[in-house]
Amino acid sequence: LRERLAATAQLTGDDHSPPLEALCDDVLDILGPGDRDDDIALLAARFDGIAPSDVAYWYLEPEDAAPGRARRLARRALTRWGLDALSDEVELLVSEVVTNAVRYAERPVTLRLLRTDILRCEVGDDSPQLPRQRRARET
Repeated sequence: LRERLAATAQLTGDDHSPPLEALCDDVLDILGPGDRDDDIALLAARFDGIAPSDVAYWYLEPEDAAPGRARRLARRALTRWGLDALSDEVELLVSEVVTNAVRYAERPVTLRLLRTDILRCEVGDDSPQLPRQRRARET
């Protein structure tokens, strides 16, 4: 499948992406003709990625100083992106999630800020437990 799709993609050349419809048709051709007892749904999407200048990524040692360092790094990234108005909220968010990650991590924690149509903050640690979603009480 991968080889066939790569061949289809090369038909338009390196400077143009192939039409998604042609790629979908190629996948359906691979399945071959015949009666199908079930409908087929195929979703194709093109993602060009996020520009490296819109990504800030750091490793933080799991130590008490990590939340403070994370706040400073986030503030610098926001300043570079012209988003100083978000500094207070982002620093609070980063401080909370990094503090929580550091509490359970044994290896470096990752912090990533992504600037797209929204500002996304991602924190990763080596804890095998999945986070639990909680709802705040009215109080």
